[in-house]
Amino acid sequence: MKYFVDMYKRYVDFSGRSTRTEFWCAYGIYLAIYAVLYIIAAVAGGVSMTAITTGQAAATSIIGVILMGVLLIFALASFIPLLAIQIRRLRDAGYQWWVFLLCYVGSCLCGIGAIVLLILLCMPTKEPENQY
Repeated sequence: MKYFVDMYKRYVDFSGRSTRTEFWCAYGIYLAIYAVLYIIAAVAGGVSMTAITTGQAAATSIIGVILMGVLLIFALASFIPLLAIQIRRLRDAGYQWWVFLLCYVGSCLCGIGAIVLLILLCMPTKEPENQY
């Protein structure tokens, strides 16, 4: 949990380095929270769809919309911190920030960029020649 809190404390810190442990712990906690919120929102949305067919849509659909709003706010609030920790992790592995940009563009164009980024984020720390 410490790494997850640190990710938000250093949310605009694009300089420096983040270790594999720091990155994967923070990212894992983010994914777990996101998954739980998504499942709760999906279940509430499913209840909303059931309520629409039975004619009780007013109360339950509002709950589904509110939970999806909470999920959206969480995702938007986490965008910059996740971007920063990914760039710091790439620097720790010895890569420049623009590698992230290339992987993102490659991911949008053909989907291979996401796989390359995942591999680069798993690379070990490069101690001697790393300037960061």
